[in-house]
Amino acid sequence: DLQEEEADLEELAEVSEQSTTDSLYVDDNGVLHIKEGVTLSGTITIPTEAVEIPEGLFKGANIEKVTTEAGSKLITIGNEAFSGCKKLTSVSLRNVTIIGNGAFYDCSNLNFVQGPNLENIGDQAFADCVKLESISLGKVKTIGSKAFSNCKSLTDNVLDMSSAENPWELQYIGDSAFFNCTGFKILN
Repeated sequence: DLQEEEADLEELAEVSEQSTTDSLYVDDNGVLHIKEGVTLSGTITIPTEAVEIPEGLFKGANIEKVTTEAGSKLITIGNEAFSGCKKLTSVSLRNVTIIGNGAFYDCSNLNFVQGPNLENIGDQAFADCVKLESISLGKVKTIGSKAFSNCKSLTDNVLDMSSAENPWELQYIGDSAFFNCTGFKILN
């Protein structure tokens, strides 16, 4: 029926115009969720009260930018949370300390990550982010295996282990963590 189709189209238009606050919710444990039937795109602002983005939540979504607000409580990004988000270009993670395995795997347009408080970066967390040019490593303690493998554009970083002013408390770098990152430098 034509009226039903028009009503469905109007409903779809309303959903696509919703802000992220209308599209996302945080449960009692601080875990972020996407409301049922919502398709996200563009810029995502993570609600302040979210503590965790669970495994695979935004996997393959058409989002372009992820931000957190001042006062954000977000500390954990789960495994594969953003993997395969091909349009994602930048991520700001104010208080995040843990990035899970494959969290940003194959985000082929990701070029900038700001994470001043990062401590643990999981295996293949940024693998195959071929346009990643810059990442703020924060006070990183562990970098997992193949965490940045094939990040061929990663050139704005130097991990200086010899400096007395070294802000990092690096304890572990996994196998092939920077494989095929020809412009990245580790000094010791």
